[in-house]
Amino acid sequence: MVILLPAYSLDFMPLEELFVQVKNWIKENEAAWQFCSGSEFMIEQALLQITDEEVKNYIKQAEYF
Repeated sequence: MVILLPAYSLDFMPLEELFVQVKNWIKENEAAWQFCSGSEFMIEQALLQITDEEVKNYIKQAEYF
């Protein structure tokens, strides 16, 4: 059986939830942008806030397993 999906489906993209979390963290810490030397540092810090358990939940939500 073949299930055709749309070309872009948020329901099957666990990274979308991760990106939302990263963007929210950056918005919440917007004042820190004034003091950081580069945007790469802020993105790195936002990514470090994501736990392994959250990543597992994103994958599980997408029903890959």
